[in-house]
Amino acid sequence: MIKNKDIALRSGVSVATVSRVMNQSGYVKEETKDLVLKAFNELVNEDQLLVQTVSNGKTNLIGVIVPDISNPFFGEVIKGISSIAEKHTANLLLCNTEEQLDKEIRYLELFKTNNIKA
Repeated sequence: MIKNKDIALRSGVSVATVSRVMNQSGYVKEETKDLVLKAFNELVNEDQLLVQTVSNGKTNLIGVIVPDISNPFFGEVIKGISSIAEKHTANLLLCNTEEQLDKEIRYLELFKTNNIKA
């Protein structure tokens, strides 16, 4: 179960702010709402991956980490990987690092923790 405290830690805001966003009460800046909702969605996705891995020991996921999704080269590479994944009934998990090393490390740790092929 995802807790407001986890969302607060991930998004860098207070638990009270997370509560206001989730309950749609009180004033919260749009950019803060976006941070909270992004953190929530990331935690939900991680939670779902973990449940799937625990239930069958496999994720059927192929993780792809790219430095810049807007680069047309990576679009073509991802298109090819996606086509192959579909033939093998696997799903594609695409992560865009925006050329930030900390994001790349975080994604690799996520893949390792959830038994995702990279």
